[in-house]
Amino acid sequence: MKSFIRLWKMECRKAFGNRYFVIALCAGTIFCIMSALYNIESYAQGQYELKALGGNPMTQAYGLFNHWIGGERTSLGYLLFFTLFPLLAIFPYGWSQCQEKKAAYTKMVIIRSGKQKYYLAKYLATFLSGMVTVAFPLAANLILTACFVPAVKPSMIYFIYYGVSHATMWSELFYDHPLIYVFLYLLIDCLFAGLFAVCGMACSMLLKNRIAVVILPYLCVLCLHYGRTLLHYRVYTEISPINFLHATCIENPVSGVVVLLEGVLLTLFSLSVLKVGGKNETF
Repeated sequence: MKSFIRLWKMECRKAFGNRYFVIALCAGTIFCIMSALYNIESYAQGQYELKALGGNPMTQAYGLFNHWIGGERTSLGYLLFFTLFPLLAIFPYGWSQCQEKKAAYTKMVIIRSGKQKYYLAKYLATFLSGMVTVAFPLAANLILTACFVPAVKPSMIYFIYYGVSHATMWSELFYDHPLIYVFLYLLIDCLFAGLFAVCGMACSMLLKNRIAVVILPYLCVLCLHYGRTLLHYRVYTEISPINFLHATCIENPVSGVVVLLEGVLLTLFSLSVLKVGGKNETF
């Protein structure tokens, strides 16, 4: 157990200490700050205009929960962050297995610690790197926006301003306990970021090119995202991770069954490829 912990710590140092992690983290943070600045200014301008017009101030129509990056759908920062979400998760460390095999590092570590410990340590470190790459920018956006936009409890009267209809996942929770709703979505985003990262690691068992390892899972997500147009006017449930990882509806209502199913499929894919690939891998 001690040797596994040492190996895992070493993998974590490699995952969080490389330049690719810093680049992905900085890019995600910049996108989230862009969103926050845009929405803080938008909120201030909206409040000024409402006061100038007089009448109903529409207090419950505008607040933190439709101005943080998970609740708004208008800024460039939001578009860049969620469109590149899988890529940001894979980029820091998902490709590492591919490079280490070329450098014969994998062979050296496996001889000393064994395949099972090595792949498990790398899997956990890769998963964690994907989670942190997404969690930090989202948390930074939420905190920064909350410093200027009040966390007014949403009202069903103004549901068109929030994009959370009765048909979407956890809609009742959103209007009763919006902070819990936001934290649950942050958890889902982090888990999917980790799953995207380890799927990149699984692809490294099948491919030798580092660029292909990073791009292929992202292309699969894009195919699912744009392929959903084939179901237009046939299925009214969101199937694209790019859309359902956003805390409010982009086009179709979000189903918890679909989110769970896609999460399970990503988990099974990454674990099965690593198990079979690691067992059959020769050096």
